Amino acid sequence: MVAAMVAFAYVSGSFGFIGAILGGALAGTFGSITFVQSLVPTARFTLSVIRVGVGLEPTGDPAFYMGGDVPGVATWDETGEGLGWSQGYGLPAIKKPSKVKAGNYRDIQVRHNSRNNGSPTYLAISANGNDAICVSFVAITEPSGLSRGWTGDIGAHCGGNWFYSAQIVGEGNYRPRCVWIAKGRNSIGTEARAFGVHLPDFSGDQPGLSEQFSKDDTTMCGSQPRFSFYSEFEPGTHFLPVFKPALKYQPNGADADISKLWTNGSLNGHRGGIPIPWEPVGRSTRGGARPPGLESPIRPAMMRPQKAPGMKRDGSSSNQTEAGPYEDTIVVTNYKAHETEALCNSPTSAGPSLVNTEEGFFCDMTTRKRYPVCGGRTVCGCLDLGSHSTSRGLNATMGNGTAPFMQTCKRSYARDTSSNTVVPNRSFGKVLDWT
Repeated sequence: MVAAMVAFAYVSGSFGFIGAILGGALAGTFGSITFVQSLVPTARFTLSVIRVGVGLEPTGDPAFYMGGDVPGVATWDETGEGLGWSQGYGLPAIKKPSKVKAGNYRDIQVRHNSRNNGSPTYLAISANGNDAICVSFVAITEPSGLSRGWTGDIGAHCGGNWFYSAQIVGEGNYRPRCVWIAKGRNSIGTEARAFGVHLPDFSGDQPGLSEQFSKDDTTMCGSQPRFSFYSEFEPGTHFLPVFKPALKYQPNGADADISKLWTNGSLNGHRGGIPIPWEPVGRSTRGGARPPGLESPIRPAMMRPQKAPGMKRDGSSSNQTEAGPYEDTIVVTNYKAHETEALCNSPTSAGPSLVNTEEGFFCDMTTRKRYPVCGGRTVCGCLDLGSHSTSRGLNATMGNGTAPFMQTCKRSYARDTSSNTVVPNRSFGKVLDWT
């Protein structure tokens, strides 16, 4: 799958970022995508404005609500000095989080402290409650008008629990994944409460760095100061680690010395959060000029991905009947990048089942198995789309005005002849139409 790089200069009202798409290794090239201008917040004197966008549920059905509690944010300059933070509370006196609806964004203002009105290059986004939020993009505009951004595709590639989104954040119909964050126990089951990012490393004016990421994604996900998820992080209490001394870059933007990435970073004497270790799924780590013998005590962010609810670390199902809160929900999409195979095979995906009518396949998230859509000679062991028939001829003879259901041709179960496994006979009461 091709990772997407959004190329922009650092000027008022625009920004660049690299959106890495989860799926094996990063592709060798990055496509260019222009970010929608209206999604960049307006600069305000002495303030940084952080716009947090969440995954879209276009029908307005609360069955699969990707919105939730407005997160807290915190910013630091390149030396690690704190610039400011906000808890995101609507009622600060009682610490009650505000809400952000699915498919919307919330602008969070962070007033810089009186000693430093510099450029915020390190940013933390932290969940405020157990009402999980699925973050699809973040855009920050500093007082000077310079802007930067980040998308959920980066977090998905770097081990975060994720799901697809119908939210369009770029020209060319670009729809990044969103990543789940929540505080404490939550219905999604995500470990991540927060993530921290070194924003300049995800700009669009560094082609050498994007090429480096595509060749060796450990240089993107495996350096804690560059990007990391956190199981515990409280804005105003915890600090992000920073590169000290600051990173140096080659003329094309690539890292001048990759070995400088393998560090816990500096907290400048402050207290840090608890990072969630990361490791590429299903393959050995790489690292270019990484010195031999550098183990996890030096690089705690290089060990494992978060696991999805009901999934083991190796991607196998630890409970084939556990679907979380979305067993009765299915997403119907025709967007090419919403690949059912990637969704089913990922050990970190979390959310409802999904059928891609363009592919003609269905991912059953209760079993992590993939089935065809009924049509033509495929009439058993397949998903009947019911009233959600398509122009491609799927369900041409089987559409019956109902919600999608598994067509087994028997009263309770049928056998999938391709894999010799039992196919559940079940239907979906809630349909989210993303077509």
